[in-house]
Amino acid sequence: MLTVSAGVIVWRQQFTVFLDVVGALEYAAPLQIQKDDSFAGLCAVLVEKLG
Repeated sequence: MLTVSAGVIVWRQQFTVFLDVVGALEYAAPLQIQKDDSFAGLCAVLVEKLG
């Protein structure tokens, strides 16, 4: 169990798989792009969360 909210980002480069544990905000960014498919939407979420 992690002590803080986080996520895991997984990607593949040719035949190598990479895993990276990231913070909640960094994890939310690709999820927002996947959901909204809009850079403006991502910016709005970041402004809302970071001010």
